[in-house]
Amino acid sequence: KMLTRTISKRSRPNRTSYLGVSRSTMCVCYSTYQKSNSSMVLYHYKESSCSYRVRIALALKDLIKDRDYQLKVVNLHKKDNLTSSFSDISAGQKIPVLQVDGKFLGQTTAIMEYLDEQFPQVNPFYPQDSWERAKVKEFVHMIVSDLQPNQNLTVVRNLGKHFNAGTDLKRSWIKFVIENGFSKIEKSLEKTSGRYCFGNTLTMADICLVPQAVNAVRSEIDLNNYPKLSKIVQNLELIPEFETTHPRYF
Repeated sequence: KMLTRTISKRSRPNRTSYLGVSRSTMCVCYSTYQKSNSSMVLYHYKESSCSYRVRIALALKDLIKDRDYQLKVVNLHKKDNLTSSFSDISAGQKIPVLQVDGKFLGQTTAIMEYLDEQFPQVNPFYPQDSWERAKVKEFVHMIVSDLQPNQNLTVVRNLGKHFNAGTDLKRSWIKFVIENGFSKIEKSLEKTSGRYCFGNTLTMADICLVPQAVNAVRSEIDLNNYPKLSKIVQNLELIPEFETTHPRYF
């Protein structure tokens, strides 16, 4: 059964964003469009890196201040996503799913690009230059297409179900996938990074990097082995929109 929580704005202290915008951002998420009067709900799970990406995106687009808001928890460990009721929301039975005016949208890049197109003037996620925009998308897919899907909960479960993999083998697989992916990301960052993944401006690449880094730490991977990646993550964690949407708050 999916758990529904409503969080009052009274529990969210005023914060001043690293980007210079005053807002209420504790447990930032999924409320009501402040700029279009459309209702919004996010189906998510705290430990899902894909969900964390969308929480960050919503916070950066400043869609959640001044009102109470609702989120719906889909517990992956209890297989809430595999129920028939959730399949009506997500044919792929995956989270996150963003509900807007009774319509449902899945896949994190689709959700975040929808938000970016709806609110292009608020912390845009991509550069305007077509080549630079394409390079950011290339980096994003190193995480969302090449890395994360190969070490997610579905894959780990199937290793046990179809190949009799035990706990140690599952952990070794997760570590191998993440370390292999981070080595490639580190090499890419040598050419593009400044304070963030692409110079000193936040992009979709940063939104995707931090949740994967949190997954890596949870899997006991030492980020210090990737100095550029590690430094960027430290810089990003100073930004309230990244901090207050962290899984620890859910």
